[in-house]
Amino acid sequence: MHLTLVGPVYPYRGGIAHFTTALAHALKERHTVRVISYQRQYPKWLYPGQTDHDPSLQPQTVEAEYLLDSLKPLSWRRTAKSIISHGTDMVIMQWWTTFWAPANFTIGHILRKANIPLVYIVHNVLPHETKIWDAAITYRTLTKATKLLALSVQEQQRLQAMFPQSTVLYAPLPVSAPASQSHVTKVEARSHLGLPASERIVLFFGFVRPYKGLMLLLQSLAYLRQQGAPIHVLVAGEFWEDIAPYIRYVQEHGLQKHVTLHAEYIPNERLSIYFAAADAFAAPYTSATQSSALKTAMRFGLPIAATDTALDRSEVPQSYPLFFASANDIHGFATALSKAVSAPRGHIDHRLTWQRLVQVLETM
Repeated sequence: MHLTLVGPVYPYRGGIAHFTTALAHALKERHTVRVISYQRQYPKWLYPGQTDHDPSLQPQTVEAEYLLDSLKPLSWRRTAKSIISHGTDMVIMQWWTTFWAPANFTIGHILRKANIPLVYIVHNVLPHETKIWDAAITYRTLTKATKLLALSVQEQQRLQAMFPQSTVLYAPLPVSAPASQSHVTKVEARSHLGLPASERIVLFFGFVRPYKGLMLLLQSLAYLRQQGAPIHVLVAGEFWEDIAPYIRYVQEHGLQKHVTLHAEYIPNERLSIYFAAADAFAAPYTSATQSSALKTAMRFGLPIAATDTALDRSEVPQSYPLFFASANDIHGFATALSKAVSAPRGHIDHRLTWQRLVQVLETM
């Protein structure tokens, strides 16, 4: 098939950009793929981080045409007309934020008039910090799609409730190979990061946002340290909220020697060091859809302590060391952490591969 994939790729950063790049490479193994990306993704004043560009020295790349500008409606129409003029069997677009609704609606409307199939891969039905108008905007935009594909069980259920007359397909978010091929031992990684060699290291990785539940992790750590548990938390990621409450909590509860904060975006070439240093991964999310950081942890085989909102058990092999607690349950999450840091490493299976996602897209 001749496919058109629309989404962010390098020089943009973050999980969606990495997803688009990996999907493009997987699709190209079986199909002809044209990738369309953005001239501008977000205006600087709107992006919560320092920049939306990837500082990695070893970026994940794919050949792409940079046609879309989030603030230029003419670019939306030009992109749609370019898709039509080039010809395609299917357009694959991605949905994760209502900021892109005007552009996506315009493109979808033009493609529908041209009878070109449009599939939406839905990362988040609604933004994590939802506004009152988001549901209506999402519904209006996604009605232009021919088919809908969710990457988590929770989002499939949300989409099905929003579009009860539609068939919403599901394929789990794949587990990607490490962006960097560098290999380090646990001892080397901990030495490099200045971490204690003898304690159990729990990794919290990715952008720090309110729904990620970092405070729950710190509260659980405080409880465990009172019980004498030799657990150390490593937080690695750029803060998209005020860091002060977290620093204050650490200081007030005497956790300075038991928490390491690397409050910055972690480039690709350093990613493997953080996961190699850890004994377990923490996903204390208060709400969630799908998490590329969590799937990266699975790629490294890290046992996982997660809230029951972070993911559905059916998305993970039954044999994988995954320990659940209720959201906002400090003692429950502490118990999950204790089990995770003592568990053996796990392994993934064929359900979480990019080939599985490609196969589902081929049925659409």
